[in-house]
Amino acid sequence: MHSTHSLITAIIFPRVASTDPKGRMKMTHGTLAGSNRTPPTSGRSLLWPLTLTTSLFFIWGLSYGLLEVLNKHFQDVFDITKARSTLLQTAYFGAYATVVWPAGRLLEKIGYKYTILVGLAIYAAGAFMFIPSATTVNFNFFVASIFILATGLVCVETAASPYVTLLGPSKNADRRIAIAQSVFGLGTFAGPLIGGMVFFADQNPTSGALSSVVATYGAIGGAVIVFAIIYGLAPLPKAAILTHDEAAQEGPISTKLMDYRHFKWAVFAQWLNIGAQVGIGTFFINYATENWAGIETSQAAYLLSIAMGLFLAGRIFSTAMLGKVSTNVVLTFFAVWNVLLLGVAVADIPTVSTIALMGTLFGCGGTYPLIFALGLRGLGENRKRGAAALVFGVSGGAVVPLIMGFVADARTTSVAYLVALACYAFVSLFGWKLYKPNAEA
Repeated sequence: MHSTHSLITAIIFPRVASTDPKGRMKMTHGTLAGSNRTPPTSGRSLLWPLTLTTSLFFIWGLSYGLLEVLNKHFQDVFDITKARSTLLQTAYFGAYATVVWPAGRLLEKIGYKYTILVGLAIYAAGAFMFIPSATTVNFNFFVASIFILATGLVCVETAASPYVTLLGPSKNADRRIAIAQSVFGLGTFAGPLIGGMVFFADQNPTSGALSSVVATYGAIGGAVIVFAIIYGLAPLPKAAILTHDEAAQEGPISTKLMDYRHFKWAVFAQWLNIGAQVGIGTFFINYATENWAGIETSQAAYLLSIAMGLFLAGRIFSTAMLGKVSTNVVLTFFAVWNVLLLGVAVADIPTVSTIALMGTLFGCGGTYPLIFALGLRGLGENRKRGAAALVFGVSGGAVVPLIMGFVADARTTSVAYLVALACYAFVSLFGWKLYKPNAEA
């Protein structure tokens, strides 16, 4: 079995695009940006750029994994309802709804590398804002800090996701984005593990109780600044080559983005998918402590970390299946898997339902990159804006958990998971029927 290193090396495409004086990509054989070197002649020559860019997905995953634990921690510290605690998710994923389009325009103007650097700087600023938020002991300030942090992530993801797909031939784009999303899974696994160890030491609503939160996000902010410096100094190519002939093969370049029917369904499916996924994680600790007799909050956080490990396994499994099984078939499998296990969670069977809920994270692991890849198919030169719109689908995490929170407060946490079940029912339909580009429909 090939290692991840070998797999990445094998799928790298050896050529890059040149840029004009304004930094825009030319559709010709070119040179590395900012240098006079000739284009790479082997896959290994692009291993470092792809490795650096893929590392960005770990930063994104770590932030998401910590958020899921932070949610329950703030419920305890500030004595707030489940619905109000989801303002953290609303701020985090609401940034995708409000910032993704400006981020897409920024990408078009300054290119992949500098959009990523702007995003990392904003991300670090949001992390450092946790310090004054803890000093004032104000939940709303934390919500604002999360929004700023997520704004940076939107810029990073808007650029990094399509950049990864362009660092090689289009036939391997699905696999490259899936590998990058597997690194995201590593971050989501580490997040709850760290949060479970440091966030539940003190439940009193004082600045002292928040010191562990400040230390964690302060360290993250510093690490992101260091990484941004490394990334900024690295001689990265602007993008992989995409000739006019290749663009024509991918899709008609004159077609308006919203004329692609499968693309519109992909954005909606992604919106529901991320909304349900975030909702599952947001209330997992609540559900486990209610469903599993005698379990403590810190123990439930460790169970969430294990579940995020299953999330990573789902990412890896989906990556392994690409090239062997049709992308839409793999997506349908994951979505139906989640529908079935969420049904068990709604049934609220002691202990068993918590284990089933953990299993849904395996299903969540494969859905995002698969929907992303299916949505980008056939877009041609609309690919950049299409990627931005698909990132906008992540804003579902701002709404679905809030709905689940209201249901949980009004009924029970188990009943709230019916909302997530309905979301994955539609994702199943997208993978089965609605994924086909216009010409195939």
